[in-house]
Amino acid sequence: MTDTQWQELIFDFCLTNGLPRPQDLLENGLLVIEGMHTAIAFDGEESGRLSIRFDVDTIPPASKSRVFEALMMSNYICGIGGACVWSCHPTNSTAVCSYSVLLAAETTGQQLAEALQDAARNTKKMWSNTLAVIEKSSPGGLPMEFI
Repeated sequence: MTDTQWQELIFDFCLTNGLPRPQDLLENGLLVIEGMHTAIAFDGEESGRLSIRFDVDTIPPASKSRVFEALMMSNYICGIGGACVWSCHPTNSTAVCSYSVLLAAETTGQQLAEALQDAARNTKKMWSNTLAVIEKSSPGGLPMEFI
């Protein structure tokens, strides 16, 4: 995808979703999807990749170390397939989930909207599942084991 195609995609995306100022999205890349602050950025023609970052939720202070452990395990497991990377916002305790996906030149605004919505839903589900596992686990560790 070229920079020009990216701009056209964002205009189509905004038109499709009733967003009034596509130029703002091109300049700052900020949206709210599924209640999460979301940043999108086109990495340029060389890579043709879209970076997506969801600010998911505040990490519960009482279980911060266990959440970090779970997210690090998730990064290890997901790193094999490259699905997403979990991190913590550097200035607060917000869990952040980041994706990098290849954009086809023929991607439409509707397809981008559906892909972002799916990624947001999957991210929220992974976060919810992570918290549920932590609540059920003993303070000494998570119910996981590597062989």
